[in-house]
Amino acid sequence: MTCYIVDDEQYCISYTSDLIKETKTFTIIGTSTDPREAIAEIKELKPDVIFTDINMPHISGIDLATQVEHIGLVVFISSDMRFSHPQIDLQNSIFLNKPVSLPEFLKAVLLIKSRLNNR
Repeated sequence: MTCYIVDDEQYCISYTSDLIKETKTFTIIGTSTDPREAIAEIKELKPDVIFTDINMPHISGIDLATQVEHIGLVVFISSDMRFSHPQIDLQNSIFLNKPVSLPEFLKAVLLIKSRLNNR
């Protein structure tokens, strides 16, 4: 499975990349600290999974998701679990709280695999 990571903080991209590499499930095909650039790259690369922060400058992860969710499964990673937005159903979304532990990430990977198999 391929994935793409979007976060305005490079160290968060690095941390998420390390978690992804631990699972040996995904191949990272791109990363970006600018969600505006990420949208174009995601549309071109068509990853299976998109890991994105929510609170970013210029475009939120929610807005990014609404533009690319038809391409890949969107997984939100944010430090604010209280975040809510009318365009997203957090009950049916995959939402990980920063900093994500490896056991939490491994549970999410099982859910990601299940959702991708049902697409």
